[in-house]
Amino acid sequence: MKSAFTLAQAAVAAFVLTFTFGCAPPAPIEANTSTDVAPAPSSNTTTSAEAPAADAPAE
Repeated sequence: MKSAFTLAQAAVAAFVLTFTFGCAPPAPIEANTSTDVAPAPSSNTTTSAEAPAADAPAE
């Protein structure tokens, strides 16, 4: 009888551990590992210092 009680305790302990910690491993953490950087300015664009002055409107 003592061995049956010990077996029942072990089974209950196994169920408790299973339902406490779960059967499946935890989901992987989604980390952004991309190596994309900000795009470099295009060679055909001008900065405000290089931009031509605005022409006066024709009268």
